[in-house]
Amino acid sequence: MHPLGETRSAWAASREATTLSVLVRGCIRIFFADGQEALLAETGDYALWPPGLAHRWQIEQDDTIILTLRWPSRRGDVLEGPG
Repeated sequence: MHPLGETRSAWAASREATTLSVLVRGCIRIFFADGQEALLAETGDYALWPPGLAHRWQIEQDDTIILTLRWPSRRGDVLEGPG
């Protein structure tokens, strides 16, 4: 759950995990280090990206609920900075 206006300004990526984010409510824009971005604005919108692709995000409308799954899920599987 993220309040309106919250951002993750630092780039981060998973070393090994594929990531799937599904919008439950609200609106989030996800920026990727390869120059692409995804706007999740309708319930059920999703973004899927591979290991090693750095991302950051911002909440654009309303308080937002996002369900994020990573697999394989391993503690400490985080790379900071552009991927």
